[in-house]
Amino acid sequence: RVALAAGVAGAATAPLLEALGSMARAGRKLGSVRRRYNEIVHHIVQMPLAATGAGPGPSDLRAALDKAVRAYEKERDRIKKKASGDKRSVAIETQQRVLQRAYCEYVQGLTAVYERRVVDFTRQAVALYKAQMTYFEEALHALRELPAPDVLLQQAADLKAHTDGFKPRLGQLAAQLDSEVKQCEHRAKELERGGQSTTTRTPAVFSAGRAGGGAGAGAGA
Repeated sequence: RVALAAGVAGAATAPLLEALGSMARAGRKLGSVRRRYNEIVHHIVQMPLAATGAGPGPSDLRAALDKAVRAYEKERDRIKKKASGDKRSVAIETQQRVLQRAYCEYVQGLTAVYERRVVDFTRQAVALYKAQMTYFEEALHALRELPAPDVLLQQAADLKAHTDGFKPRLGQLAAQLDSEVKQCEHRAKELERGGQSTTTRTPAVFSAGRAGGGAGAGAGA
């Protein structure tokens, strides 16, 4: 009787347990998707930054330009002191052209740096967008495996109603078994004293056993 009641109760809890198991599986899948997404994002963020660092940066270009300006001023002062006439004019014009070339190289270097950074940033943004779209698609696929919240609530309500219906029956069964245990204990004490009481009611368990034994004896005869 107890095993039958437990089996019926277990059958009632099976749908809810299956739903909770699917929730646990979906949670593990979402965790795996999130970890994979974090690894992809880390790779995307780190690699372009390393590529952007290739070549001279703005500070290096500025230092080269400042060096060219100092060299120009030093050479111009030297030419003014030691040269004169057309020779001085040509020498100063040459140094001016050298300084202008340094400015052009500075501007070219800055343009290359900004182009490289813009390209890297664009490539990084596109890769991040693709990674996010993949993450959302995989997460949505995992969420689709979850049971609907209304279904879970209904299953929980059904289980509660089922268990509430079993509580009185289980209480009655427990009380009946407790009474039979007491009868068996009382019967055992009577047998130990060697005087079986004729006024004591024979428990249902022993009655069933005697009936079975009598039937067996009759069958054997």
